Amino acid sequence: SFSALHNHLRSCGYTDKEMTEGFLCKSGKNNSVYDLFRDKVMFPIIDISGNVVAFGGRVLDNSKPKYINTSDTPAFKKSKNLFALNYAKNKCEKMMILCEGYMDVIALHSAGFENAIATLGTAITQEHARILSRYTKKVIISYDSDEPGQRAADKAFNLLQEVGIDVKILKINGAKDPDEYIRKFGTNKFSQLLEGSKSRFEFEMDKILSKYDIGLFENKVKAASEICKIIAAYPSDVERDLYCQHSSKILDIPYASLQRDVQRIKKKNTKNEKNAQMNEIYRASSGIGDRINPDTSSNLKAAKIEEAILGLMQLKQDHLTNSISLLDADDFVTEFNRRVFIKVVDVFKRYGRFDIAFLEEDFNINEISRITKMVIERQRLDSNGTDVLESCIKSLKAEKNKEDAVSSLDSLQNLFKSKK
Repeated sequence: SFSALHNHLRSCGYTDKEMTEGFLCKSGKNNSVYDLFRDKVMFPIIDISGNVVAFGGRVLDNSKPKYINTSDTPAFKKSKNLFALNYAKNKCEKMMILCEGYMDVIALHSAGFENAIATLGTAITQEHARILSRYTKKVIISYDSDEPGQRAADKAFNLLQEVGIDVKILKINGAKDPDEYIRKFGTNKFSQLLEGSKSRFEFEMDKILSKYDIGLFENKVKAASEICKIIAAYPSDVERDLYCQHSSKILDIPYASLQRDVQRIKKKNTKNEKNAQMNEIYRASSGIGDRINPDTSSNLKAAKIEEAILGLMQLKQDHLTNSISLLDADDFVTEFNRRVFIKVVDVFKRYGRFDIAFLEEDFNINEISRITKMVIERQRLDSNGTDVLESCIKSLKAEKNKEDAVSSLDSLQNLFKSKK
């Protein structure tokens, strides 16, 4: 029902504010509060100390979204928790199996593979990688073979390798996921599959070779071209050399020829990366092409001041209260930053504090990233006192007055034109 949990928690003495902050209920129209996880199969999220800190909920029909996951709360951070790590930490000396979701993990644990874990409705983060490095030195990625799954696997590869973990990828043939494979072929076959898991390069090379019949001259050239592009992307000289040797044997192409092509591609990639970085620096400094806040290019100074204020508001509660008393939404020049200010103020007035997790329903992931960046930029600076905030507010009001004056002049000119 819409209120079974809400009513029960009220009878236990919990307030509506505590229920919404704990991401169990949500505020509706006319100050009503309703259950977030109604009509769901529930998956408790347990931290490594054995405390239930969050939940995942799966629909029982084909409605969307398929899953609802607890957002960040005072007791829970998605980036610092992994599903089933409380069990897997005792079984992961040799390796861990990183899965995409709850069901894969539960299926593997049921089959005796108790070293399986998953992220919680989000992509793997640097914090997840650091946590895993404390428990194991090897991770086998078991993600879906579709395009989103492979993109997620690429990101996981990069982050896990950065913290020194040996990473392999599981290639499943004859089944769509580990659960189906185990039911079809048994646990022993799945164990053999794990032992034969591929390195990143081997996995990518296999995909290329499956596309081409390299017995044909033109196909061998195409396969070699794609493989050289992959090898050129590896930063390590040793890795590139070893992969050229391996590819030389597989393709029956001289090692020196492959190495020259790889060096040529790498040199070109390096030049393109430098050009892209310079273009990005120019675009960022001028506000051109800012998709998050398109007003930046025409109001660069005001946008930068607004970001400083919003960063300070997130940094200290005193700054937040001072900003509310000294600023109004109409003082903001750019639409995006105005929207952020309105929502931050609304969250603070409703909950008596601010946490960026409260913005997740109103802003997309790229917008949340921009808002987070605002406070990170302030944290890097030594001067973040009240005097800095007041100076920024004064400067913003001055910029707003200039903007209003220009707007009034434009309106007046348009009026004169219409009278002619």
